[in-house]
Amino acid sequence: MRLFETTMDHSSRPWEREISYENVQNVGFMCTVDLFPLPESAYAPRSPSSHSLPTSSYVGYPYDESRQDEPPTTYTYFPLHPYVSSSAEGGQASQPPFQLPRRQLMLSHLKEEEFPPDVVYQVGNHLITESSKLTPAVVGEKVVEPTIVDYKGRKAMIFVFGDIAVRREGVFILRYRAFDIFSGVESSQHAPILAELYGGPFKVYSTREFPGLEPSTELTKDLSKYGVRVTLRDAERKSRKRSKDFDS
Repeated sequence: MRLFETTMDHSSRPWEREISYENVQNVGFMCTVDLFPLPESAYAPRSPSSHSLPTSSYVGYPYDESRQDEPPTTYTYFPLHPYVSSSAEGGQASQPPFQLPRRQLMLSHLKEEEFPPDVVYQVGNHLITESSKLTPAVVGEKVVEPTIVDYKGRKAMIFVFGDIAVRREGVFILRYRAFDIFSGVESSQHAPILAELYGGPFKVYSTREFPGLEPSTELTKDLSKYGVRVTLRDAERKSRKRSKDFDS
């Protein structure tokens, strides 16, 4: 995360200057993650010989209502809690404790005039809604504190989620939100969100389909030198199925 200080120049125009992270009191800074499902088509697996990140034909960007003026397009989304029924009055029924749906979520199609009211992000033609959130399916450290490290020749504030996993198969995207628990706004009881970022699509495989793990990146190796708890792999770890295919 990058922090900036806003000041006025000699002509009373505001300008931003990045703060030196060596002087930042980072006690109170936290980052959380939320999990959202994506359609299978949002993920393109890497080839067996490739060590690059998986690519996606989808481009993600914050939802913008002005895009509704563009030519009509069919969109997809996951309906409001497809595993929670509605009340007889048409409102949402009281929700029981969260349980992971056993079946695959049903993907729905809609037109622009039918957009759900809680769209928060868009990946290609897929709309991500706040109500489709599956964060309870994430286990491990879902809230982390920052670490100040040397990154590309300068100090940087980095939030590392080194111990999280997803308890169901499918394609997903993570939302990262950073905030300062000691900062407040008079009109709100909650600390304001300082930064928000959506990651790229990733896939959780079944044991049978698991393709293996790539070697650790240089960034991961550098983070381990600062005492950050991460898992290091010096070589690619192939699944048993892939190993047999290569041997044959």
